[in-house]
Amino acid sequence: VEDRSIAVPAGLPHGIHTLRVTTGRNVQDSLFLSAPETVHPPEDLFPHRGWGLFMPLYSAWSEPDPGVGDLGDLERLMDWTGSLGGDLVGVLPLNATFLDKPFGPSPFTPASRLFFNELFLEAGGECSGPPGGAVDYRTVMARKRKRLEAAAGGSRECRALAETDPYLLPYARFRAETELRGAGWKTWPAGPRSGALTVDDDDPRVQYHLYVQWAFQTRLLAMLQNDRPGRKLYADIPLGIHPDGFDTWYHPSLFARGVTVGAPPDAMFTGGQNWGFPPMLPEANRKDRYRYFRETIRRQARFASMMRIDHVMGLHRQFWIPEGGEASDGTYVTFPADELYAVLTLESRRNRCAVAGEDLGAVPDVVRETMDRHRLQRLYVGQLQRPSSPPPEETVASLNTHDLRPFAGFLEGLDIGDRLEYRLITQDEEVEARAGRSRSLEVIAAALVEAGFLQHEKADPTELLDAWLRWLGAGPSRMVLVNAEDLWLESRAH
Repeated sequence: VEDRSIAVPAGLPHGIHTLRVTTGRNVQDSLFLSAPETVHPPEDLFPHRGWGLFMPLYSAWSEPDPGVGDLGDLERLMDWTGSLGGDLVGVLPLNATFLDKPFGPSPFTPASRLFFNELFLEAGGECSGPPGGAVDYRTVMARKRKRLEAAAGGSRECRALAETDPYLLPYARFRAETELRGAGWKTWPAGPRSGALTVDDDDPRVQYHLYVQWAFQTRLLAMLQNDRPGRKLYADIPLGIHPDGFDTWYHPSLFARGVTVGAPPDAMFTGGQNWGFPPMLPEANRKDRYRYFRETIRRQARFASMMRIDHVMGLHRQFWIPEGGEASDGTYVTFPADELYAVLTLESRRNRCAVAGEDLGAVPDVVRETMDRHRLQRLYVGQLQRPSSPPPEETVASLNTHDLRPFAGFLEGLDIGDRLEYRLITQDEEVEARAGRSRSLEVIAAALVEAGFLQHEKADPTELLDAWLRWLGAGPSRMVLVNAEDLWLESRAH
């Protein structure tokens, strides 16, 4: 039998290569990824077990602007965390969003996963209404934009960034076209919808978007290059993208049409979930040499010391739902996990950024086995686990996540009321759930007393919070993340 195996050259540098095989007149090219086995080792960045503070940046406002937090507030929060011995601050995704027409403020369906949200730029002066309530995104952004526009212009630095970033000018022109038309790109005439935009490079709206991206990246990089304690960022990479966003317009062949991503029915969401964003096409992205996926990772890893991959199971498979259908009509589509992890490890190592994966809920064993093999940190959430046995070493441990009620809301059972309000449970199930929550809190208090972190089981919320956090901190977890809002016993959800 003829040996048709191919020997890979020794010492092949890490990267994405093309393997070309020539047999006679036939030439066949194939994608070839050479990558390290693991992501950047977290102990290189955090030699000792560390801790950090988590807070959505829009919640971190300070006087004199009480409406929405900005990069200045992030810097102050990092310095405060560092003064207490903390290592980093975690936030929700900082990606660009639509804050006018179309309107889509969710950080998990951004207008682009390649660019940042100028909402978080410092603009000077008060840009919002009274503190304490929900963020009025349209009003805040409209007032802030006036100040940012006054600073925008064709500076040498902006032009230099546009020359080195091939996505930036198309992005700025896309955002300007969207503002001109006041609607998502799928409703545009055929010309601009297919790439022939009508705005030119000198349009003030284009110059504005060039400026805010330069300003954001320059400000964030200067903040994080400072060696002061606490000046490390725990970033968040969303799984989805707004269906009318820049990424789907610029790369239409990389995204599936006629389907959205979600989750099948389960005990928590009996009707399933439809997250409303289009999935990436696995084969199309492979043919494109994973350029877009590489950019989404690289542009976060450049700034972050650790990044969290939202719904890490999405690297393995995604649940696709036909548009207009129910979640029960959906099906799982397999993704080339080995190749995606190779891209992830490459960019993680190149940018010295550790990686955590959101692996909560019903996740197949192969996902966590793969995470362990590549050294992605898993998530441990106290509200879901209870203090029975300490979390594993390779984890980011916390009491809750942005998807859950804060600690005080958990104690009050407000999350159970949420499930009733959204008709995820019946009234009889609510009664049962509240009784179960009371029993769980008794078990938690007893476990913390037995472990020596709580003096008595009838502890008040502050004592219970302190004991549970100290129990987490005494464990082997690589990183413990504290929700800042828990510190004043906030009960409202983000």
